[in-house]
Amino acid sequence: ASGEALEDALFRYPAALVQMDEIQTTLQAAKDGKNTVSQGIYRYLLSLYSESGTTHSMRLKSDSRARTDITSDRVIHDPHLTLFGTGVPRGFYQSLSLAALENGLAGRCLVVEGDPREPLSKMSAKPELPPDVVRVAQEFASRRLRRPWIGKTDPQIVPIDDDAFDEIFRTSEETDALCDQAEAQSDLAGKALWARASEKVQKLALLHALSANPMLPKVTVDGVRWAHDFVFHCTKRMCKLAGIYITSGVVDENCRRILQLFGGKRKIALTRSEIMKKLHLDAKAISDAEQTLIMRDEIEVVQVSKCRVQYRRKNTK
Repeated sequence: ASGEALEDALFRYPAALVQMDEIQTTLQAAKDGKNTVSQGIYRYLLSLYSESGTTHSMRLKSDSRARTDITSDRVIHDPHLTLFGTGVPRGFYQSLSLAALENGLAGRCLVVEGDPREPLSKMSAKPELPPDVVRVAQEFASRRLRRPWIGKTDPQIVPIDDDAFDEIFRTSEETDALCDQAEAQSDLAGKALWARASEKVQKLALLHALSANPMLPKVTVDGVRWAHDFVFHCTKRMCKLAGIYITSGVVDENCRRILQLFGGKRKIALTRSEIMKKLHLDAKAISDAEQTLIMRDEIEVVQVSKCRVQYRRKNTK
């Protein structure tokens, strides 16, 4: 419901899974800057990611019970939050902004696209989970604490093979090079996404080790390579879609919508009235977007008659 509620929940149990359907609504509200609740959640998500290996100092309360010692037990040790959000791909990417990319929120996420929706007749009524997944889940479930987890934790150190460490180092160098390349090309989205890719590889390599051997986990080179391939696939896909959907403002958003009408085909010609009807934009919005696209050399104006012009797309790349 809010960033403060999220903080209170983690104070009671600092390892939590939160499921959120239609996550783009929360992201869109934070993007618009009109919903302080969504902005609060946004802010806490940024903080918690960086504090997962340290402590999170909670906000001060005006509760009378806390007045005697407002600092006592107001710290969350090793907060681990997994936010599992679902939504429609186009709506998700359109709800993001360049600010969300630059401040690192999108870079902290793993974005995975699902398969095309199957007809109900083909869906399994009771899907069977793989036995090894069930076994590992039962092993970790048996370790759950029976009381609220308040106080300092005692984390387990997972060893790493020398070959795996070298592979992580190579991955870090590779992502640094991709980040520098994006910066040189003024690709803000790519720079922000590649900047966190190496961290995600390390996190997934650790999860791979825990899944492979819950009792005696060890990070191996196979686990690192699996994490590398998975993260790089997701990041490349996200960079591509971010370039298509994410805009820097209202005019840029209208430009993107107009270009989508052409469908990447130069032969399609549209009049101003056709664009207005299809996109439900007023004359000023159309004029601002038109001038921007002409200056970008992305559309051309074709004179059809004295009083009629059409627009065609120039850049089909």
